[in-house]
Amino acid sequence: MLALSEAGDNAGVDMLVGDIYGTDANKIGLKSSTIASTFGKVFRKSTTRSERAEMFKQADIARSLLYAISNNIGHVA
Repeated sequence: MLALSEAGDNAGVDMLVGDIYGTDANKIGLKSSTIASTFGKVFRKSTTRSERAEMFKQADIARSLLYAISNNIGHVA
């Protein structure tokens, strides 16, 4: 999973602050690359399971999942 996530880009599946606020994200004190919703784009664009499999790369999903787990561990610690 780690090797797969190296080739991924979580921006393909996660909804980022920049996706919501655009270039104005700096005005609210956040980077546009900050994750606003893990897998947010997947649920937003969801149709059928087979269509989702075609729309989203496995490497992007692996990277997003790695960030989600890492962020969760960081919050708990």
